[in-house]
Amino acid sequence: MNPDASPGASLPPDNTRRRLLQGGASAAALTLLGVDATAAWGAQPDNQTHPTHQTAGATRPTRTQGTVMYAYVGSRTTRERNARGDGISVFRVDSATGALEHTQLVKDLVNPSFLAMNRAGDRLYTVHGDLSDISAFAVDRASGKLEFINRQSTQGKNPVHLAIDPSGRHVVVSNHIGASLAVLPLNADGSLGELTQLVKLDGPIGPHRVEQKQAKPHFNPFDPTGQFVIVPDKGLDRTFTFRFADGKLSPAAPAFVGAREGAGPRHVAFHPGGRFAYVINELDSTVTAYSYDAASGALTPMRSCRASRTRSRATAVRRRSRSTPAAATPTRPTAGTTAWRCSRSTRAPGICASWAPIRRRAARRASSPQHRMAASCTY
Repeated sequence: MNPDASPGASLPPDNTRRRLLQGGASAAALTLLGVDATAAWGAQPDNQTHPTHQTAGATRPTRTQGTVMYAYVGSRTTRERNARGDGISVFRVDSATGALEHTQLVKDLVNPSFLAMNRAGDRLYTVHGDLSDISAFAVDRASGKLEFINRQSTQGKNPVHLAIDPSGRHVVVSNHIGASLAVLPLNADGSLGELTQLVKLDGPIGPHRVEQKQAKPHFNPFDPTGQFVIVPDKGLDRTFTFRFADGKLSPAAPAFVGAREGAGPRHVAFHPGGRFAYVINELDSTVTAYSYDAASGALTPMRSCRASRTRSRATAVRRRSRSTPAAATPTRPTAGTTAWRCSRSTRAPGICASWAPIRRRAARRASSPQHRMAASCTY
């Protein structure tokens, strides 16, 4: 697990995967009332009515002059996380300048690490990382301030993500260390009901001895239709699809799509058109593009691209190619990797040709359909 950066702290320049993920986790803890946000949207107009456009499970207001906007920032708070956060911070956002004015700090919360707001924008929910809880808060639409409602158990350790279903009557939570998905009802007053379903994720673990000791779901968004929940699992190198109906999760057909060994799927995002999905693989720093069947929830792999090279791998490549100009240094594939790519700026086909035997061996190792991607140099 990666400790999340505390809100308001700027990360020093650092290209390592760990730092990039810390920044992403900090951004994921930000929910805004009145502007686009990771988790949900809502708006409080100043005596105006504003048009909205719809997304699965949320209403996204159009930004117009006079909208009062509030930002809600979660944090890690515990010493075990080397954290500097104090709870949930509420900020009023100046719509003209973007300046933030701190209006409230909700203290005495342990690791309120991911937030989501309901469609109406009057209820906020947060999971408590490293614990086993989820909390509900009422949102004062005039002042943006939060008031605690209640808390419920997710019956699994370290809940890391939550998503509200399009009907607004249920919330789905990923228990990262608990290797499970929890479904809890939302009552009419926005309070959390007791857990109604706990789905365990199971399968062969990946080869990473530290990060893949068990199933590790980290993200569970609803698809654009609101009928399916997509769950990348870092520990099993799989991305699961569950149909959500009548407040219950059930495996789709197919139930999952596999990633390359050691990839570590962590997050997924859908193309605005809904026909494609993109999964970030944490452990091998790649992004995989999938075509998406909205009728069945099936993900079909199309291509994997390396997002970045780790420092150690980049160093190894430089040492191996000292006589080669830096601009002509291609990315060498790791074992089991069938996708192959040289920088468009290299214009050096000889370099890729010299690694052709490695490329062929990697291609032979790929036996499953999701691994059958073209091994070629791109110029």
